Amino acid sequence: MQWIRFVLMPPFCAMAGNDNGMIYINPTVSSLKLAIFFMVIEFLGVSILVKLLVKKNKPKLNKNYSITGNRIVYGLFFAFSFLLYFAFARGSNLVRFIMIDVGEGERIGDVTNFIDLIIRQFVLCSFILFFVVSVNHFWIKYLKTSKKKYFYFSLVIALINVSIIVGERRSAQVYAALCSIWILIILFPKFKNLIITYILVTVGIILFFMSVYKFFGAFLYDSYTEALSNSTLDTGFIAQTLQSYFFGPENIAISIDFFNGFNTNIFQLFFDFLRSIFGLNFIFKDMGTITSIPFNTFVYGFYQETGHVLSGAAYSYGFFGPLFIPLISSINIVLAILIENLLYRVKSLEVIYILVYILSRFITNLFVNTPPLINQATLMGFTCLMVVILANIFNLKINKKEGVNLLERDDINIIRDKRI
Repeated sequence: MQWIRFVLMPPFCAMAGNDNGMIYINPTVSSLKLAIFFMVIEFLGVSILVKLLVKKNKPKLNKNYSITGNRIVYGLFFAFSFLLYFAFARGSNLVRFIMIDVGEGERIGDVTNFIDLIIRQFVLCSFILFFVVSVNHFWIKYLKTSKKKYFYFSLVIALINVSIIVGERRSAQVYAALCSIWILIILFPKFKNLIITYILVTVGIILFFMSVYKFFGAFLYDSYTEALSNSTLDTGFIAQTLQSYFFGPENIAISIDFFNGFNTNIFQLFFDFLRSIFGLNFIFKDMGTITSIPFNTFVYGFYQETGHVLSGAAYSYGFFGPLFIPLISSINIVLAILIENLLYRVKSLEVIYILVYILSRFITNLFVNTPPLINQATLMGFTCLMVVILANIFNLKINKKEGVNLLERDDINIIRDKRI
């Protein structure tokens, strides 16, 4: 991340000249100079933290993986989710495959309606659990027979999983790819290179179409080819994109200008965090606005709730002052380390997928202000994890009556086999 910010970004900004930033963002020169200084301070601070906290020796992964939830419960959840989708959200285009349809005249945008959001999460969790249950089934078959076809069946399921588009956020495809790669590699370590190659190529193609859709306005044209032929990709566009997504000087500078005129206090800080926790966000919804809303309103010049994200350095400056520039990014890193350490101790494939998904959210956004990360983490945890917990409770009751372990008897025999 820091290599992109300090090595890749500066040459493009220099070559782009006056076109290196967004036309609607005009930070002061003094804030731009201060932003570069903030980036350096943040870099030094998080580097020291990583040096102190990250262990050199990678923890050993568990190998006794299994599906711990009851499959009947999962089956009922699949059926309920898709009935819910076809009954209430089929016409809303919440789910797409490989690419988003064009020619609609307007972007689909983020899902903001509560009902659509819940349905989207149910459908997303269904795909996740279907992927995990299916791959586990083929893994057991592979261990019993050593036939490669079961690995390829799992790989096909993974490619389908990363090809499901829910909304227009490209980050969701990245998370799905990382989760799929992680699950397949821990189950089929002999095919590591093949897994990485096929999944990255597939998700790369999908991200290409999604990027054309968003950046080049493919929704205004009848095809992606037409959108590309009417678009220009130059150093200015690349510089703007890098600054926007990886928090370059312009992004931080406009945040400094914003905080210089925005009254912050400890109550606003707590509100930002509490308002971002899924569940509590509905309780606190009408009690105030999170900082990102007045920030985006400041950036665009009119009321706007989303668009640009506050960087960790700018957020730290706004609430804690210049002496604590690396604080928010450090919190993100500490949370990511805690999630990763938990991941190494988990044996449930369902929970592993959810943890990798949440971890992916953090590691690809280490320099973002923390509340948006908490929002996505708690949203995934509340929806998918609740289903897994219910399925586990059901399994525990059955196993208690039968006097067996959580794993199926066939699974136990395989795990005890010397081949593993």
